[in-house]
Amino acid sequence: MFFNEDFVCLAIPKCAARAMHEWTRNYRATLWPGTLHHITDTKVAYEGRLVFMVVRNPYSRALSIWKHVRDKHGYQKPIEWLMMELTGRKKLSINPLFKPSQLGYLKRHKFPIEDVDVKYIKLENLDEGLKQLPFVVDYKPPDVWGKSDTDSAQEIESLSRKAILLINKWAYEDFNTLGYDLRSGL
Repeated sequence: MFFNEDFVCLAIPKCAARAMHEWTRNYRATLWPGTLHHITDTKVAYEGRLVFMVVRNPYSRALSIWKHVRDKHGYQKPIEWLMMELTGRKKLSINPLFKPSQLGYLKRHKFPIEDVDVKYIKLENLDEGLKQLPFVVDYKPPDVWGKSDTDSAQEIESLSRKAILLINKWAYEDFNTLGYDLRSGL
C-alpha cells in the first residue's frame, strides 16, 4: 500500500503493483509501514483520502501468475498449475497470496472493503483511469512491464474449458464486483 496526504493506493500482486509503487513516488507517496492488517484505525488511514487500486481481468491475472511459476516448477500448461493449487495436492513454494481473487487478497489482509469506498482502475484502461484521479497533474504513464503479453486475448482464448471453470470459481467475486465478463467455459 502506498500513500500520501491525498490518496491511498492499494497494491495487489500481479496488478501492476511494482509499476504503481514507482508511479506514486511522483506524488511523494511512500510505502505504508507494515501490511494492510497492521492498520488498526481505518479512519486515520483512509478518511479524507482517495483510495484506489489497479485491478486486472482475472483470466489475464491467472495467466500472469502461471507465467511467474511455470519456469520454476516446470508446468507446461496453466491447467496443471491450477489443478495442483486448487486441489491442494501440491502447494507451490511461491507466495500464497498470488491467487486470482483480487478482492480475496484484500479480505485476507483484513482490509475493510465494506467500509471504504475504493475506486477500481482496470489495468486494461490504466492511462485513462489514472488521468482521472483528482491529484494528477502533468500525467506521465507508469512503466507497466509485460502488460501486452499477459493481456493477450488470444492467450485467454487458449485456456482450456477446465482452466476457465477453475478461474471462474476461484475469482467469482472479482468478476461480479470489478465488472469483468465471466466466460462459460463451453
